[in-house]
Amino acid sequence: MADTADKASARLRNERREISSDFMVLSCLNYTVCANTNDLRRKYTKLSIVTEKIIYFVAA
Repeated sequence: MADTADKASARLRNERREISSDFMVLSCLNYTVCANTNDLRRKYTKLSIVTEKIIYFVAA
């Protein structure tokens, strides 16, 4: 009986480790996606400003 409980306990610990590991991977992916999104937003803002300046210069 104790052997079965030890095996079940070990199995639960392994599953917790796997879940924790999966969560860490997902957290890293989420951080990467957010960082890339913010980078794209900054580049788009800079591009918009440059485009406005070019349009203003050409129209003048």
